[in-house]
Amino acid sequence: IRSFLLLILVLAGGIFLMLRLTATRSTRRHAENLVRYSMDSLQDELAYFFEPVHEGLRIAHGWAANGVLRCSDPACLNAIYTPILEEYDQIDSVNTGNAQGQGVRIWAEADAWQNRVVDVEAWGKRARLVTLDRRLAQAAAVDEDVGYDPRTRAWYAGAHEGEPGQVFWTEPYHFFTSGEPGMTGSTTVQLPDGSRFVLALDVRLDAISAFIRQLDSGPNGLVFVLSEQGRILGLPRHPAFATEAARRAATLGRIQDLDLPVLEAASEEAQKREFQDVDSFPFEFEGERWWGAVRPLVRDGLPPLLIGVIAPQSDFLEELTHLRNLVVILTLAAALAASVLGGWLARKY
Repeated sequence: IRSFLLLILVLAGGIFLMLRLTATRSTRRHAENLVRYSMDSLQDELAYFFEPVHEGLRIAHGWAANGVLRCSDPACLNAIYTPILEEYDQIDSVNTGNAQGQGVRIWAEADAWQNRVVDVEAWGKRARLVTLDRRLAQAAAVDEDVGYDPRTRAWYAGAHEGEPGQVFWTEPYHFFTSGEPGMTGSTTVQLPDGSRFVLALDVRLDAISAFIRQLDSGPNGLVFVLSEQGRILGLPRHPAFATEAARRAATLGRIQDLDLPVLEAASEEAQKREFQDVDSFPFEFEGERWWGAVRPLVRDGLPPLLIGVIAPQSDFLEELTHLRNLVVILTLAAALAASVLGGWLARKY
């Protein structure tokens, strides 16, 4: 009887160890697959966010080739691009510039449209600032010395060196007029007479943060966007960044500056892999297993960014955790039943 009881206990222990090992391996595979799936979705979502910028630059070539779009014609630019600015919150403003220093900037302010028109060779530092109502009727105009030359801006220089149709993205910087941090996509377009100008669309970084805060990252997951140099362009949904002032202070900083220990732990692990295309990786934080992933946004015409996501294993492995616990309970129950049965048999015989 004792030998039988011992055999039952050994078998139960062996089954428990085998099932526990299988569950652990399944947990790891399941976690890796879910992180990869989440990252695939995030890449698609971020590409969707930037697609209106790319499309707005692409279709400009056809308009310019047909003579519809002209660099220094505010009426033309307002008619074409104010509906685009109204439709897509991620596009903050439109800029143009040519080799003569002529250019127009269009942006929304309160319930009006604003234009800044410059002609450096003709007017010098002076610019005409025009306010339009929502129907594009002029409400006010004033001339001021602003010292703005589109030819000195990174979005102009980068696109001017490229061929028509090629999209250039600036590094993150602070906009000349508003001082807000952002980045700009630009392209060179060619008119029917062969002359060229640069068209640029601005994206504010707080629009990136607002967008990724809407994405589903699970109960405790964090999504973030970085520049290739590791600067923060899109902040995760977290109470630390609930206010505009907090987001402004953190944007363009580094992960180590955020005072989020779990993100720092993920960053340290990702840095071991040189922060490039880390498909999925585990790391420990405060005694809990977390998973993370970092990938570049590689799409034609879109900016070179890094997308990151981290989440505790418990967020997306609840079902497997229940299964593992069930295995433990059933194994212990079997061992207990064997013990009871062995004791009963020992007393009976």
